[in-house]
Formats: sequence, structure tokens, C-alpha cells
Amino acid sequence: MTKGRGKNAPDRSSDLTAQGVTILDAVALQPMTELPADAQKMWDSIASSDVALRILKPEDTPLLEQYCMAYQIWVDAKRSYAAAEGMKTRELTANGSKRNVDIDVMSKASDQMLKIAKQIGLTPVARAQMSLTNTATASLVAANFPDRIAKMYEAANGKTPKHA
Repeated sequence: MTKGRGKNAPDRSSDLTAQGVTILDAVALQPMTELPADAQKMWDSIASSDVALRILKPEDTPLLEQYCMAYQIWVDAKRSYAAAEGMKTRELTANGSKRNVDIDVMSKASDQMLKIAKQIGLTPVARAQMSLTNTATASLVAANFPDRIAKMYEAANGKTPKHA
């Protein structure tokens, strides 16, 4: 599992990633279920963006699809709410009044979208955290570089280098 992407994040060390396959390539390689119209527009928008090309990997395809489906649910609820007469936040029921169902659906869908966006690096904060993690990892690797070279030399030649 890669650092900086949460304990449940997908592992980014697949063969496709090693070969330089982008999220756009993954779309062409992996069959995907047919998405509703608004979800497909969101998919196309994200998959072709510069951010997605830098951050998303083929392994992120299922999460991106879930994000787009949550977006479709949000859009459908928004349209339903806007179509309702008066766009009321509360509805009258036999037992009194309750919160409008469309508002609840929009709220739950937006929460789901935010959770997934954080997971796959589609929020500014998530991208910044991933960048910091990558920088810290690079610093640790650079700091240990001389020791690693000395160990490789010792393993290859059976002795410690003179300068070590």
C-alpha cells in the first residue's frame, strides 16, 4: 500500500502503472459498465483532466466510477428538488413534517463524493498531502542512498568500500 492514501487505499504498484499506463489508457483496456448521462459526463471530465492524468492510476477506476455514480444520484435529486413546487425544505406527512427527501439524498451523495474524492486525490487538500508524502519519501530515500550503495558494493565485492 502506498503512503499518504489512507489505510484502505488501493495499492499503486501494479504492472499497468509500471508500464506508464494512464487512467485514460485504463478506460480503453478495461470494460466498464454503462454509466448514466451525467455520470458519464463527469467521468469524461475527470478522466481527461491534467489532475487525473497526474494522480489517478488504472487501479482507481472502480473508485472513480463510484464517484461518478454518486454525482449522478446528486444531480437526479437536485433536479427532483428543483422540479417540486415551491422547493420546500420540509414536507408535510400524516405525522407532522419531515425533511425533504431530495435534500437528504443530495446530502448523502455529496458526502459520498467527498469521501471518494479524498481517497483518490481529487481534492486540493488530498493532492497536497500526497505531494508532501512523496517529497518526504524522496528525502528519506536520498538520505539513505550512500548507505544503500555501500551495502550493494559490499554484497557485490565481499568487502566494505574504502571511504565508508
